[in-house]
Amino acid sequence: MQQPNVKYTITDGVITIAPGVERIEEGAFIEVDFKEMYVPASVKVIEYPLDLSEELEADLYFYGDDTAIAFSKEAMWRVVKARIYVMPELQADYEERLDRTLQGNWRELISVEAMPADKMSHYGPVEQPQRTPLTPGEAAKFETIEHERQLLEELWTTQCAQPYAVELSELQAEEETFKNSIRIVKRKVWQFPFFSKPNPRKARSRILFHEWYYDGLVRECDETAARMAKVQDELSRLIRRDDNRTPQSAIRRMRQLLGMGRATLEKGMEQIKKIDSLIKELRADLLKQTVKPTFSLKRTLITIGILLSVCLPLTARFIDSPVVDDVCLKLWGIVLIAFCIYFVWWLDDFVLVVSRKSDGSVEYREERMSEIKKSIFYKVFYH
Repeated sequence: MQQPNVKYTITDGVITIAPGVERIEEGAFIEVDFKEMYVPASVKVIEYPLDLSEELEADLYFYGDDTAIAFSKEAMWRVVKARIYVMPELQADYEERLDRTLQGNWRELISVEAMPADKMSHYGPVEQPQRTPLTPGEAAKFETIEHERQLLEELWTTQCAQPYAVELSELQAEEETFKNSIRIVKRKVWQFPFFSKPNPRKARSRILFHEWYYDGLVRECDETAARMAKVQDELSRLIRRDDNRTPQSAIRRMRQLLGMGRATLEKGMEQIKKIDSLIKELRADLLKQTVKPTFSLKRTLITIGILLSVCLPLTARFIDSPVVDDVCLKLWGIVLIAFCIYFVWWLDDFVLVVSRKSDGSVEYREERMSEIKKSIFYKVFYH
C-alpha cells in the first residue's frame, strides 16, 4: 500500500489530518478505507483524496473558512455521496464556492451542512464570531428578506397547507368508499360452459394499488411540509441573528433558503394536483369494481371439445359410412391432441411464489403464471 503524502492519524475508519498540512493532493490516500475525515484550517486546497479507481462515500469536516475543494471532472464520477460539514456561518460561502468550481450537478453528490455542535472543538476550542451591528444597507436587505419570508409563508398556507388538509380529508373518504365498492354478479347456470366465474382479484389488486399509491403520496406531502417548516425555521433564526453569523453570510444563506422555499412551494402545489388527480381516478374506477362473469374463449373451446369427444364416436357408430367414420376419427384425433397440449400447458403454468411477511416468516405457495400476469402490480413493476 502506498503511504499517504500528508501527516495524519487513523482510528476506526476516522482520519484526522494534522494541523500544519496545507494541501491534500489527489490520490493522497490509496487503499485507505475511511468514513470520516477531519481537515484543519491550515489546509488551503483539498483534491480528490483517493485514487481515481476508488469511490468516495464519507463525511468531511472542514475547520477552515477558505479551504478550496478542487475535485477534477474525472474525480466527480467517483463520488458516491460526500457530506461536507463547515461552521454554520460559512455554509453559504462554501456552497457559492462549489457552484463556481464544480460541475453543475454537484449538489446531487455533495451536500454542505452545518457543523454539529459536538464536532466543532475537534481541533480545540473554537472562537465564536462576534455579532456585528447591521449597516443601513444590510438592515434594508434583512427587512426585504423578512417580507419575502412572510409572503412565502402566506403562499404556502393558502396554496399548499390548507388545500392539502381539504384534499386529504376528501381522499380518505374516497379511499374508504373505493374499498367497499366491489360488487360481484353471480354466474347464471346457462353461462357455466361459456363464461368464467366472477374474479374479484383484479378489483382487489386495484384497491391495493391505490392504497400503495395513496400511502406514498401522503408520505411525499408530509416530507415536503417538513422541508418547508425547516426552511422557515432557519430563515426566522437568521433574521433574528441567533447564530452569530456575519450579516453578509446570513444574507447569502437566507437567499439560498428563499430559493429552496420557492422550489418546495412549487413541489407542494404539484403534489396537491396529484392528490386531486388520484381522487378523480378513484371515482372513475368505481364503475370497474363491478365484477361480472366474462365470456371465455378457452372455456367455450373446452366445452366444444368435450361435446365433440362424446358426439363424434356416437356419430361414427350410428352412421354406417366409411367417409363419416374417417372424418369423425380425424376430428376426434384433433380434439385429443388439443386436450393433451392444453394439459401440458396447464401443468407448466404453475409457478412457486415466495412471500416474505412482516414478521420475517416466509410463505411458499403455487400460483398460475397466467393469473399473476393479470395483476396490476405485475404490469406496473415489470413493464
